[in-house]
Amino acid sequence: MDDRQLSRGAKRVRDAMSRRSALRKVGAGGLAAGAAIGGNRHAADAQFSFTTAATEAAARRAISAINGALDSGNTSGLDTAFAPGYANRTPRRSLATGQTFAADLAGLKASVAELRVLVPDGVILVDDILAAGDTAAVRGTFRGTLDPAAVGVPAGMDPRLRIGGLAFARIEAGLIAESWEYDEAAGRYGAIAQGVAPQPTPPPTEEPVTDDGRGEVRDVRDFEAVSLQGVGTLLITQGDAESLSIQAEPRVLNRIETEVIDGTLFIRPDRSFSTRDPIVYSLTVDNLAALELSGAGEVEIPRLDTAQLRLLASGAGMVTIDELTADLLEVEASGNVALTIGGTVDSQSISVSGAGTYDATNLASRLTAVTVDSAAQAIVQVSERLEATASGASSVAYIGDPEVSESTSGVGSVTKTG
Repeated sequence: MDDRQLSRGAKRVRDAMSRRSALRKVGAGGLAAGAAIGGNRHAADAQFSFTTAATEAAARRAISAINGALDSGNTSGLDTAFAPGYANRTPRRSLATGQTFAADLAGLKASVAELRVLVPDGVILVDDILAAGDTAAVRGTFRGTLDPAAVGVPAGMDPRLRIGGLAFARIEAGLIAESWEYDEAAGRYGAIAQGVAPQPTPPPTEEPVTDDGRGEVRDVRDFEAVSLQGVGTLLITQGDAESLSIQAEPRVLNRIETEVIDGTLFIRPDRSFSTRDPIVYSLTVDNLAALELSGAGEVEIPRLDTAQLRLLASGAGMVTIDELTADLLEVEASGNVALTIGGTVDSQSISVSGAGTYDATNLASRLTAVTVDSAAQAIVQVSERLEATASGASSVAYIGDPEVSESTSGVGSVTKTG
């Protein structure tokens, strides 16, 4: 996987995994090593190690369940590793029908079953896992040999597959609740099942924005909420005319869906893909009341003036708002997300879990309610009243002299700073 395929959030996770791999080569590996190390640290590290170990174990169970289904053809084992309400944020396209698999557990089972037909000896090998809080990042390789009886192998193509990739998973109650996958499969192999031609690309209705076809302007309107899924950098500016332009490789542009549903603009890949170039979305909004980020994308907003903003973030992404002016800010973040917000709000309600960080050092607020757990960290600036709850190995730091109501458990902490 090329560096340019990932946003800075995903790169941060992958680089951390590479560092940990180096440690494992000299003998620090697996859950047993983590438990031994945790036993020699203070309580905060021990508790965090336990959470991390449980998350990593859940990710490994999921990989084992998939490999078991690939080996036996029985997909019922996936029920023991994936939640009933599992959501696949990057569902694949079937090589047999050309249609995208359902983004739920049934769709995952169908995808695995089809893969077993095409690659009977297929197996996923785990290169490394990085776990923090309720989120795991898995770097792995799929290996196997295409079955010539089921697949039309193009002349000169080596039927032996070796596909590297990166997946993110959020775990609830020991089961995979949602996941994102990014690999080289679509770009390298495409639709190769016997009798299935690559799906034709419909005539473009968007206006090219570059001479080499590496950009498009999409027709978007009548929305006050934005949902970005997958990778890429979303640059948002506030203005009178709503517009969206996308900079990416031509073949990637055809795989990016943009549609407005019930006032929400969804920006998402229609399948997994790889790219050597960054994906950049430039969006102009009239008003923005809600923003959702899932996966490893990045959102940057220089200035935003709105009555209220609801921000939802999960996975390993990043959100930066340089200057926000609002009456109310609501934030729910999980996983390994990093949020940085400046400006002024009257009140804010913040919830951060996993290994997420919320940096509102430069966001002045009158009233703040903040809840953090696992290994999350938050820093806020408050003038009048602060309600803070910290559990696990999480921490809340605050700037100012507000009236403080705090609740802590485990080794969670609430401290004044600055």
